[in-house]
Formats: sequence, C-alpha cells, structure tokens
Amino acid sequence: MKRYLTHPAIIISALLMLSLTACDRQKLPDLLGPALCPSDNFTFTTPLNVNVSSVNFATGGSVVISSGFSEVVNWTLNIKGSTSGALKTYSGRSNQVLINWRGNSIAGYPFYTTETCVVELTLQCRETIQTSFTIQPNTFNDIYNFGFVLQNLDGIGQPSVITNPTGANMDLPNSGIKNTPVAASPQGGNYYRMVGAAATPTWYFGGVHTNIDPPVALDTLAPTEVYFNAFINGNGTTNSLVSFTFTQGGPKNINVPINWTGWKMVSFKLSDAGITDVSGIGGLDYSLGGALTPGNAAEVDLDFIILTPHKPFYNL
Repeated sequence: MKRYLTHPAIIISALLMLSLTACDRQKLPDLLGPALCPSDNFTFTTPLNVNVSSVNFATGGSVVISSGFSEVVNWTLNIKGSTSGALKTYSGRSNQVLINWRGNSIAGYPFYTTETCVVELTLQCRETIQTSFTIQPNTFNDIYNFGFVLQNLDGIGQPSVITNPTGANMDLPNSGIKNTPVAASPQGGNYYRMVGAAATPTWYFGGVHTNIDPPVALDTLAPTEVYFNAFINGNGTTNSLVSFTFTQGGPKNINVPINWTGWKMVSFKLSDAGITDVSGIGGLDYSLGGALTPGNAAEVDLDFIILTPHKPFYNL
C-alpha cells in the first residue's frame, strides 16, 4: 500500500479557502465606517442662509450663516472677499452649519475693504452652493470687533502714537513708518521699520516707547486670556531679535528671535511676558537687538499689532 504525504503548505491553503468561503457565507457588512458621502436620500432640511444682506463690523455687527441636513455629512464653508481676496474657512462633520462670523480671516489679508463677500458651502461628493452679502470692514478699535489694535500705521482704528525709534546704534534715516523697501505685510500699507547699524558688535541697537491703554473689556480678563499678536517680517538677517517690553509694575519682557524670511503673524499670551494684571499695563517698548550673539547690523518690520481676547487673532 502506498502512503501519500500532504505538504503543510497544501493544508494551510485549504484552510484559508475554507475560511474565505465561511466569510462569504456570513456576508460581512458593506461599510466598515461612516459613509464619506451623503446617501441617495440626503436632503437639505434648511437651505444655505445668511441672516443679513449687509453688515457693519465697525459697529460690532456679525453674520450668522446656517444650513441644515437630513443626515450627518462632511462640509466645508468658505467666506471670500471679492475685492480684498481675504478668506475665512470653517469645516466640520455634523447635520447642520451654524456660524457667527465677525469679519476675521484665517491668514493673510484681513477683511478691511467695503466689499461683497461670497459664501461657498461644499458637502463631500456634492456640488458647491453659494450666496453673498456685503460688508463694512472692521476697524479693530474696540472689543466688539474681537480685538484692540495697538499699531496699524494706516489710520485704521485708534492706534497709539508711535514716533521714530531712538538709539545710538539705530540707522535713523531708514527706520520709522515706511512702505518701502520690503513688501507690505498681509494687512497692507505702511509698516514700522527698525534698522540697526553699530560700529562694534552690540546686543542693543535701539527702540521706541508707546503708551497703551487696553479697553475695560480686556482689563477684566486674566493675562492668560489676552493675546498679543503682530505681523513681523524677517528679511533674511540671521541675528535679529525684537523685544516687546510692557510696563506693568515694572518692565515685563518677551523676546522674539527673527529666524524666518517674510511676513509672519506671531502671537503669545500676555502672561508669557510676565504680565499679572492687564489693567495695569501703561506702556510698551519695541526694541531691536542681536538674537544669539552681538552684531553690527539687524533689522525688523512690524505691522498690525493687536490684542485679542481668549484666542490668537487667526484662531478667532
């Protein structure tokens, strides 16, 4: 009698075939997670709606944008300034959109122009739908506009008076309020420029002092709840630093090394600078120095310096 030995690989293959056959008979569900696209039965329970045809953000106005769906879906909503090019984006996964927009943008140029804004609502796997309204832009001069501008340099809001910087190591002719030689910040227009030039390497080139008086609505917040925001331009210099020194029961300071090229919004909590009482702030110095080692030259450009409650400017 002949004996036939079965190779282990053949046994394993047979077991796999039996397993797959069993799985097929069990008919696994078609979906292993939530559907990405709306179903064939999807409907809008509430159409895309804007509660006003025009809004004046300068007086504390806001826009409520809403829509309702018959099921939970992925959605993205864009608000675009047709003149400014400003953009604000919201997204989520829910059965409704309910947004109270106060005129802020996600990045780049804020909504500073009287213009038509286009609202675009996109559901995954569906065509985009649109509506529009007009705006009077923010002035950012009180708490109603979610922030208090300290320096704008273009006449928007009520900025603190700012003069030319002083210091033995400042290149004064090339410092002060400028609109050249670097590109305008995302806010546009003028910016504040400090250029340092020293005969021997130094840590400090010079700076400027301003008086500031935050509004009562910010005074009542904890320093952990108030953010300082500023556009800062790095011009390719490798050893520049800007220092923000607040007057509040003595100097309170935070240093920002300029280690990037181009305009960037920098934000920090007032508590990060050591401030313990927002209502006690009486002044702010902007100073230019060397970042890592003393140097013979440094420069920095500043624009759109604003205090905001609870969140950094671009997260509002």
